[in-house]
Amino acid sequence: MNSVVIWPDEFEVSILEKRILNFGGTTPTSWSCEICEYISTQEKQNTQQLQRFYFSDSEGVYYLLTPTDQILFFDPIDNLLGSLGLKMTKRVVITGVEYQLSDFIIRTGHVNINTRKGVYLEIVVPSFEYNFPEDGRGAKNLLQNLFDMITTTNEKKLNPTIHFFELQQQLTNNKEKQERELFSKQNSMGPYRKPISVRTIYNSLKDSGFII
Repeated sequence: MNSVVIWPDEFEVSILEKRILNFGGTTPTSWSCEICEYISTQEKQNTQQLQRFYFSDSEGVYYLLTPTDQILFFDPIDNLLGSLGLKMTKRVVITGVEYQLSDFIIRTGHVNINTRKGVYLEIVVPSFEYNFPEDGRGAKNLLQNLFDMITTTNEKKLNPTIHFFELQQQLTNNKEKQERELFSKQNSMGPYRKPISVRTIYNSLKDSGFII
């Protein structure tokens, strides 16, 4: 599959830096690009090529930007978090609450990861809501499949416990305040939170002895 490399212009980089700073990172210091593969979130066997722009910040944490304007974290945890936001479109707002993932509307969820030494971490990740059965099994299975693909690091298996929060009614984009209030009530972890930085997660895993 042929791809055309289009580097972000100065304006795009500026917007990107603001998003990263709001997402808990620091200003990017270097850029590079490569063609790599990703697995479709809808078909695990449907492997496609996607152009990604990699860059690092002053703390050595790697991020990537794709031509579809997605921002993912990339860190020595073998891309543990990098696959969480596959196929995001230009409607992604890193500092906001609601994102668009292809046909899916994703809302903030929480994943709790227990390391081998019992260190308990909370990571903000997407959860899915889109025309699923009322019991939510379809959404839960899709989210579980995503984690099955990304939670193997150097033959060490993390054990994610997924808490899936469902919205009880359809919400429109122009009712953001009501949406936030409703989700906060349903989210047992409390109101919307700022995502934990990858560097914090990595250091926690390293301090626990899970990563050498």
